[in-house]
Amino acid sequence: MNFENLQRELFERKLKIVEYFKKVPEVLKYVIKENKLWILFFVLGYIWLMLSNVRMREIFLKMQRLSLEIRNTGSYEQMELLTGYFTSMLLIVFSTFLIILYVGFVKRIIYFKVACKIEGNEDSYSLKKIFVKYIKMIGVALLATIVFFLIALFVSMIQTFVILIMKVDSALAVKVIQIISMIIFGIIGFFIAINILYFEQTYYIRDMTIIDAFRYNLKLSKKNRLRIVVPVFGITVLNFIISLVLDKLLFYIPAYIIPVNIIYGVFASVVVLIITIMNVVIFLNVEYNYLKNKDEEMRKIEKNI
Repeated sequence: MNFENLQRELFERKLKIVEYFKKVPEVLKYVIKENKLWILFFVLGYIWLMLSNVRMREIFLKMQRLSLEIRNTGSYEQMELLTGYFTSMLLIVFSTFLIILYVGFVKRIIYFKVACKIEGNEDSYSLKKIFVKYIKMIGVALLATIVFFLIALFVSMIQTFVILIMKVDSALAVKVIQIISMIIFGIIGFFIAINILYFEQTYYIRDMTIIDAFRYNLKLSKKNRLRIVVPVFGITVLNFIISLVLDKLLFYIPAYIIPVNIIYGVFASVVVLIITIMNVVIFLNVEYNYLKNKDEEMRKIEKNI
């Protein structure tokens, strides 16, 4: 693929959503060809995530049955086996956490590498720089999680206070209060989501601080939210539907659970790569258009001076 031509196209005009889908496969070929080892472990990571999910379900069911048996018989002879199951669960959770971190890191590498390739400045690629940014973003994510948890705790306290003060005994009234709380959280989540659509791309591709990247992202988001939401959301929904269908199918044909999850792991990893590349291509297209319009505005101002 001629990346100079791709950059020229992205600069000259805003592409149609269908055109983004046409550009992504060619970029995907480059990503796989130039990053074979990263992508191999990326795909294996997704396969592990699928299989570990299956294994965790099995262990959880065994633990439930064993706990029930211990309770009914009053015998604690099998406590050692229960402890073993619990240890296995913790090990799977820990390894899954590490793989999620790795998968996330590879996605950010792809952000930077694809942008560098399109813009012809591969020499600026720095693994250390991406890693440092990634660690900072993990810190921000942890801070956001703590804040969200505190908000949830505060809302829960208000719920309890309202129920006690108003002496609400009706289960329906309690349910209504809970639904209102969920709606509030949904609105907050939606508001945050639509205001960080170009944030990660900006932060990892451009040399900006987290605050500056967020501000720049807001500028790019104006009149460009649907441009990124429609294709990415569409692919995500399609992937989700496929996973649901497979989950229901495997309920009736459990013998194929491992091979099907391996195949789906490969499929899911490719879907994530496509979404990641599309995020970069759309970001560059939107940014070039924004800078072009800004330059035109500056020229008009200069003429009037």
